[in-house]
This record gives sequence, structure tokens and C-alpha cells, in this order.
Amino acid sequence: AAAPLGHVPSTDGRTSVPRFPLGLPVVMAVFTMFGSSGPFFVPLLMAYGAIVLAYLLGRDAGSAGTISHALGLFAAGLVAVDPLFAAYAIQPMSDVPATGWLLASVWAATTKTRVATRPLLWSLVAGICGGMAILTRPALLPAVIVLVLVTAGRRRSLLFIFGGTVAAFVALQLVLNVALYGGPSASGYGSLSHMFELSLPRLIANAANFGKWLTYSHTALFWLLWPGALFVLRRQPSAWHLSAVATAAAVPYLFYIVFDDWESSRFLLPSIAFILILCARALAHLSHPSHP
Repeated sequence: AAAPLGHVPSTDGRTSVPRFPLGLPVVMAVFTMFGSSGPFFVPLLMAYGAIVLAYLLGRDAGSAGTISHALGLFAAGLVAVDPLFAAYAIQPMSDVPATGWLLASVWAATTKTRVATRPLLWSLVAGICGGMAILTRPALLPAVIVLVLVTAGRRRSLLFIFGGTVAAFVALQLVLNVALYGGPSASGYGSLSHMFELSLPRLIANAANFGKWLTYSHTALFWLLWPGALFVLRRQPSAWHLSAVATAAAVPYLFYIVFDDWESSRFLLPSIAFILILCARALAHLSHPSHP
């Protein structure tokens, strides 16, 4: 009863510890340098960053010149006007920051021009951003692992830097879990088995729940975007890589606690951002079939 909002009793029974993963609170703590309201601007600023990253990920798929910039702007626009993204860009919650960190990791890890010029630096940046995505939302661990795997075709040294940096953040998260909650799989929300349950009833319930509320917020057209984009971009490995990361980001929440509310689809926001970027790439490809 004495634990303040956003905290839970610690294992010693005498103090309280944060309920939420520490990735977002750490960044918000840095922003206290701008005053007491500074931390509340973090999600909004990271939303702007995510929009810029959507532009960069879209532009990287295009050819040089006007087509490239138009493609990037269209991808950024789709992400910016997404109803879930817009709603949570102004909330002091982890959804948009986690999306931003994952987009940053993908951008740093998959763009050939940067990787070719300064491979060690960008592998490290990708690892740090992927690690921050995990600290912000631990359920994104599968998505970051898949990202490491789809970049495994590069030199082993780069894979070691990327994967090793991510592993260091995972180790940090496990240490925090033990120190704050008493076990590596514990959290402020409860045990891992409480939050995630590999059961058919929960899978069916979450699939129906997400299907209903995503249709409500995005219309039924949304369900055609991903398969349609993949069909158009089927010859582009990068499209399949992005889809693999998006899938890995969404799958854990099919086994999560069921929340029958439109806001529950915010858990899928990282995956939605990738789908919208792929949609922009597909439309550009249809308009200019000759570009990559």
C-alpha cells in the first residue's frame, strides 16, 4: 500500500522498486536536466526520431534523387499518421520509444553504404540501439535476435560486435531482474510464466483481440498491406529481413495476457511501423518497377 505509483514492493519487504523496465526511465532521468517537465518530452522526441528513421529506411530502398526522397517521405508520413503511433507519441509510455530504438538498430545494421565505410562503428551502434530496445521492452528480445541473425552474412567480426553488444544488454537486464525482483525471469509485472503462456487458448484469444482492434483503428485494408507488400517486393531480401524482424516483435504478444481494449494493439507498434515502411517501398516499386 505504501509503494508509490509505478512501483512494487521489493523482495526485502521494506522498500519499493520500479514496476516498469528501466530503458525508458533512464532516458527520462537524463532529461530532468531540462526541468521537471523534461522527462515527459522523451516519447514525443523519440517519435520524431522514429519518423526520421522511417524516412531513412524508406529512402535507402530507393534509387538516387527524387524517387529516393519521395519514397522516404511517404514511409515517414505513413508512420507519422498511424493512429496508434500518434496516440502514444504523447504518452509517457514505452511503446513509441521501443519502436524508435528497434528502427534505429535495423537502420544501423542493414544499410550497406554505412556498413561498408565504417563497419565496426555501425555494428556497435546497432548493438547499442538493439540493447536499448530490450531494456525498454524486454519482449523485443526475439526481434533483436532475429535482426542479428539476418545480418549474419557479414564478416564474423561485425556479427561478434553486434551480437556481443546485444548480449551485454541482455546480461544487464537479467542482473537488474535479480537485483530488483529476485530472479532472472521476474519483473515488476510478475513472473515470466504469468505474463506469457504458451497455450492455444491464449493464442486464439490474442489473435482475435488484435484482429478486432487493429481493424477498428486501421480499417480492414490494413490486413492487405503486409502480404501485398511482400508479394510486390518478393525478390528483395531486405523486405523479407524486415518482415522477419516484424514477425519476431509481434509473436510474443500472441501469448501475452489478454487485454480486450483497442489500446492493447499498441504492443504491436514496432511491427506496424515495419509494415508501413514495407508498404511505402512496395508502392514505390509499383510506380517505378526499374528501381531496386
